[in-house]
Amino acid sequence: MSPLTHRERVLAVIDREVPDRYPVDLGGSPASGINLYAYKRLKHYLGLPGPIRVQTERSLLAWPDDAILELFDVDLRLVIAHTAEDSGTRGIFDELTYATEAEYTDIWGVTRRRPPGGHYYVVRSPFEKEDLSLADLDAHPWPKPTQADVTGLRTEAERLRRETDCALVVHVPGRLFSLGQFLWGFANWLVQLKANPEFCEALLDRGLEIQLAMAEATLEAVGDMVDAIVVLVEDAHKRIEADGGKRPREEIIIEGAKELALPMGTAVVTGVGQSGTLDGATFRVGIKGIASWWRPAAARTLPA
Repeated sequence: MSPLTHRERVLAVIDREVPDRYPVDLGGSPASGINLYAYKRLKHYLGLPGPIRVQTERSLLAWPDDAILELFDVDLRLVIAHTAEDSGTRGIFDELTYATEAEYTDIWGVTRRRPPGGHYYVVRSPFEKEDLSLADLDAHPWPKPTQADVTGLRTEAERLRRETDCALVVHVPGRLFSLGQFLWGFANWLVQLKANPEFCEALLDRGLEIQLAMAEATLEAVGDMVDAIVVLVEDAHKRIEADGGKRPREEIIIEGAKELALPMGTAVVTGVGQSGTLDGATFRVGIKGIASWWRPAAARTLPA
């Protein structure tokens, strides 16, 4: 077999074809990134100079340098858009700065704090109080869908398409259940699902509506340029529970991934949250479910 381009290799796997080798990923999705501290050690070991860029402040993820992506022959490139959980800062990693405590409030009104050298934790949630009504939802300063940072997203996608032969991936917001946890506090959210279901449903409806608008803005910017979309699916556990063990777990996950992804008209790399251990078998399930409807989207003509 002749060597494939990076993009051809990824598309071959999605199409359930045998590639010349397995695709390699580093930072092609928020779930496959590398921690800032680990990345600093990696660069030091490889003897690569230069600053370390912050990809996602909340998750302390580094933005891998092109030199490292090329060194490891990585097949995917992430065209990143600002997600609602980020603090909005993508600067340069300074270990002395990260050795001090930090705190920020995101666009949803959730406040997170990072201890020295640690990770961010939710410390204040906007709806973590008693006797909430639907009027409190209307009074909350919800983020505007335009706050999704899609400015320059297409320019970056065009650059990557022009300068690399890699498969391009974009992440769109899609949190639902966990958004309720962030907005109401983790323990309190579970209590309120039982005690105040009307408010919980209205809160999730509002959050979903905003995130869909953010996703639409992202797809309008780069939907015709990318090869895959990363969506975090959070309803697999409910589907499995409702099925009651009648069907294979893999079949249920495939069904959920298809229902979410098909309207988008492009490939989706699914991270099926809250449904048990994610291992290699689960990843193969996702590829299997996607492959049957991938071809029409893959056949589109890319801009010159």
